[in-house]
Formats: sequence, structure tokens, C-alpha cells
Amino acid sequence: MRRALVLLSVVVLGLLATSPVASAAEASILKPEFKLRADGFLVGLKVESDSRHVVLTLLRHGQIAYYEATAQITEDSVKAHFGRFGDLDYTFTPAAGKRPRCGGARGLREGTFRGTFDFTGENGYVGFEADHAHGTFEVVRSSECERARVDAGKGKEDEVTLTATTGRRPPVDYLLAFTLKTNKGPRLFLNGFRAEKREGMLIERGAQVITRPGALQWDPKAGTARLNPPAPFQGSAEFRRRPHGKPIWRGSLRVPLLGGGTLHLAGGRFKASLGTGSIIG
Repeated sequence: MRRALVLLSVVVLGLLATSPVASAAEASILKPEFKLRADGFLVGLKVESDSRHVVLTLLRHGQIAYYEATAQITEDSVKAHFGRFGDLDYTFTPAAGKRPRCGGARGLREGTFRGTFDFTGENGYVGFEADHAHGTFEVVRSSECERARVDAGKGKEDEVTLTATTGRRPPVDYLLAFTLKTNKGPRLFLNGFRAEKREGMLIERGAQVITRPGALQWDPKAGTARLNPPAPFQGSAEFRRRPHGKPIWRGSLRVPLLGGGTLHLAGGRFKASLGTGSIIG
């Protein structure tokens, strides 16, 4: 389910076309990943698409921010510059007695990242220095691991998808809500974000929550939907398809942004759509 949580980020990265995709001829993909807790946040770093970009995630009570930055990654280190917000310079040491897992020539190694990592968010909403973090380092030289992850998600089809976006050029405000069958039953994945380019990075701030499907009421035949999400989202919004003309997407739906400000997620500046079928293929 972790991959479904970051699916929104992947959708928008594709929308903005900011990240090159690793070619089939690339010898290997280096994938450092770690998590730590700092200043009340769950902080995570991972590689989403290739070994030239890392995505830093900061999560607290449903509010979340992504910072995608270029990186220098070797088989035992990762360095990244997050503009004026901070820098990362970690060296990875595998845990003693741990054998690599999964496919590839090296597989997935568990261990510790050590070095320097400092970060301060917009308007000081977060600030920390971390000299170490526990995580994994994967060197992928085959598609076996990726194929296993994709296959594991087959059969979990969603029922409905509601999207609303202000356009394709950043800054972009967008909403993505979709239902998905999980091992705990149907769930609604709700995401509202502002994506912008700043400090040489793609930055996304907003909120992600998993909640009951009833928070989204829809009628595919009538082409209507009403969204009443839980905190940190506030307000509600309704969608109505029109036979001739732009669909109606209106309401008071909004979410506070880390670092200050409020993101309004309904109104005439959005292009909204409602559909059925699987969002994950």
C-alpha cells in the first residue's frame, strides 16, 4: 500500500514531464531509501524513477510535502542539494550478517546511512539535522524485483476516480481521489497538492489520507459526485457532468499547506473529471 500512497506524486511527475526515465540499456539503478523521525515529522527519502533524482518526503498528520532533487548516487553513498532548504551527504554501511534480498546482482541490503543531512522547510515549518538514518540500498540489475512489485498489485482494482487540475504548467494545483480494494477492504485514497518548480526542484505540498469510501459519494450514470473528506482536508466539493460544456466542480474544499497558506481545491479554475476503472493498470 505504500506505493499507492505515493502514486499521486508519480502521476504529477509524468504530467509535468520533469524526470527522465531510465533506459532499458542502463546497467543498473541505484536505489537508496531511508526513514527517520525529526521535529515531529516522518522523514523519508527514496528513488522513484532513476538514479539521478531522489524524492524527499515529509509527513505529519496527513499533511505532506515532496521535494524532488537531482542527486549523486554511488553504490555506497547519496548526495543531494535541496536549494536553500538544505543538503544531504550520506555514506551507506551494510548491516553485518545481513544477506541481500530480492533479485539483481547485489539485491537489497539493509544498513545505516551516516554523514550530514540538514533541512529547513518554507517559513521554518520544519527544521532538523540528522547524522544518521536506517534504511536500505538496492542495486537493481534486472527487472525481476520491479516485476514482482507490479504483479503483487494486480487484481486490486479501484471503482472510481475523481480528478481536478488547474493545468499542465507549474504551478499546478490538483486533486486525485480514487477507491481501491485492499486486504482491509475498499478504501478511498485522497490527495490534494500544489506542485511548483523552485530552487531547481519539483516541490509538492498538500495532504494525503486513506479513509472510508463513503467520503466520496458518486453516481457514474448521472455523472455526479460529492466529496466530504476528513482532516486535514476542510470543507466539501461536488462534481456534476454536463452534456454540453465544462463539468461543474465547486465547493469549499481546501487544505492547509506546510510552510503556510491554504490550497483551495474547487472552483472554476479547475478542469475536473469523473471515471471508473483501475488507476493502477
